[in-house]
Amino acid sequence: MGDLARFDMEKLIYFSDDLVKLLKDEKDINTLKQSLQQLQTLLSQTDADYKRLQCSAEDYQKKLEICRQKIASTKSGIAVDEETDLLQKELRDKLQRENMLRDELRVIAEGINDLERQSVSIEEHRQVLTKHEQDYLKAQMKLSLYASVTSIILRELLLQEQFYYQSFSQLMLDIERGRRKLL
Repeated sequence: MGDLARFDMEKLIYFSDDLVKLLKDEKDINTLKQSLQQLQTLLSQTDADYKRLQCSAEDYQKKLEICRQKIASTKSGIAVDEETDLLQKELRDKLQRENMLRDELRVIAEGINDLERQSVSIEEHRQVLTKHEQDYLKAQMKLSLYASVTSIILRELLLQEQFYYQSFSQLMLDIERGRRKLL
């Protein structure tokens, strides 16, 4: 079970590392860093809990062996009932503690699952941001094109207006010269 949990943790860390490489937005990176820090905290807690459980299991094995020996000696009439009751009570306490540790381990596993869901959400957010950025760039290109076309049209209108003004001025000068000649 420990190897399977370690494999899943390593797979999660590998996935998280790949996700960091994909992210460009500093906000996403900060969120991912926080998630990774939480993950590392959870991993160290899980490792510590696993080691405690392993030590407890070894203690239980030793005590079980002692109990078996005492049971065997009881069958032969040598063991004392009080010691057996005391060992059974210890065994119940240890089993209860082991169940509590398993519950804690389950809560930690749920936390890891939450982090995985957050990493998926971050990736979806990054994709949405990329799409918005592409849409923004397209809009900028359209706006630039419209500005260029408008600039060209305005230039053409100015040239046309200057042509009409020069033609009109020339006509007025010709009329004035013609009038002076007549006088």
